[in-house]
Amino acid sequence: MKKIGVLFFLIVLISQVFSIGQAFEKLRNMDVESVAMGFTKNYGFNYPTSTKFEIEGLYSELFGLGLIYNSEKIRFFLPRVNFSLGTESFWDKDPFDTIGYSEKSTLLGANCKVFNNLSLGASLKNEKYQLEGKSIGNGWVTAFEIGIGPRTCKYGNYNIGIRTENAFRKFDTGREEKKPLGTALNFGFKNSLITLAMNINKDEIQLGTEYCVSKNFKLRAGLNGKEPTFGLGVKLNRLDFNYAYWLSEAGATQLLGTAYSF
Repeated sequence: MKKIGVLFFLIVLISQVFSIGQAFEKLRNMDVESVAMGFTKNYGFNYPTSTKFEIEGLYSELFGLGLIYNSEKIRFFLPRVNFSLGTESFWDKDPFDTIGYSEKSTLLGANCKVFNNLSLGASLKNEKYQLEGKSIGNGWVTAFEIGIGPRTCKYGNYNIGIRTENAFRKFDTGREEKKPLGTALNFGFKNSLITLAMNINKDEIQLGTEYCVSKNFKLRAGLNGKEPTFGLGVKLNRLDFNYAYWLSEAGATQLLGTAYSF
């Protein structure tokens, strides 16, 4: 019986670690608004009519386990081209933690409107992994996306997009990891009152919605597969505050983000 109990404990522990790993993989390069809307993203709605510069920050404690995830991004918007540069960090805030695992990433991305209803985007991210302050490996993640839209219909604008991501990771032990992180098909709809989004990939369907209560206040909700998400956004002049709550298999996670536009 004792052996059975130990085996059961190990199975539960491994499954929990696996769930945390999967959940953290989803958070990479995500913003608070997208998480609140079921991890959906709309392609084709991100081009302003004038030049805009934006600084964004995100902070989260993952799954109530003391695992910290934060990111900082700078975005430069032109009427037909967007650029972004950012960093991501992941670490355990417990000073008595004996594992001491952490990650740091740098991201560079761009997308452009090739024609009025066609946009292309790409990003490149470098990841560095550390254990107890010492490097144990690094990796690269590439992403490509195509957006068709926005097209106008009777009730608003709609778009279709597709995004694919691939990762290459190499560790000091000699182990290499090459794998696709997934390809997602996106459908989006937007008008002055509501935004609807749906992502479809091989593992799950993600749904999201945003409702504009007023010009400066928005409510958001979604489903990441079977996992519920919700959040809100508040705008004060040039400053945006965003909040998201995500109930995953690994536990509950709250995210806070702020952005300032010039």
